[in-house]
Formats: sequence, C-alpha cells, structure tokens
Amino acid sequence: MFAVQRGTNVSHWLSQVEGRTVEGHNVERSIWFAEEDVQRIAGWGCDHIRLPVDEVQLWDDSGNREPEAFELLNHALDWCE
Repeated sequence: MFAVQRGTNVSHWLSQVEGRTVEGHNVERSIWFAEEDVQRIAGWGCDHIRLPVDEVQLWDDSGNREPEAFELLNHALDWCE
C-alpha cells in the first residue's frame, strides 16, 4: 500500500484554463509542465503529484478526443511512474 506523505498540485495545465491556452496566453502546454518539473518536484521530497484535469480539455464540443491533451496526460503519468 502506498502511503501519501508529501505532494503538490499542478494547476493551469489541463485544468483551470480557458480554451486550450495557459493563463490566457497561447503558450504550448507541452512546455508548461515537463519531465524536468516532475524530477524537480521529486527532488523536493514529494512522493505524489495531483494532476487536475478538466473534461473540456480532453474532449471537443462534439465529444471527440483531443489527441494533444491525452498525449500530455499520458506523458505526465509515465514521468511520474
């Protein structure tokens, strides 16, 4: 069993944003949160990261998957593992 001890939240990446920008700017989400960030967070002694994800980031208005969002999420899960 994994005992959660110390972690942090990664906001304004796949949640809490309008549209598909970061904080209202047309910043590539792929550089907003990267593998180096996971390494840095682990270096702070964190054993988990909360990745909030808004449904509007994963699906378009027609209910189709947003490939970029799923790719970003899958990369983040791989980095954390």
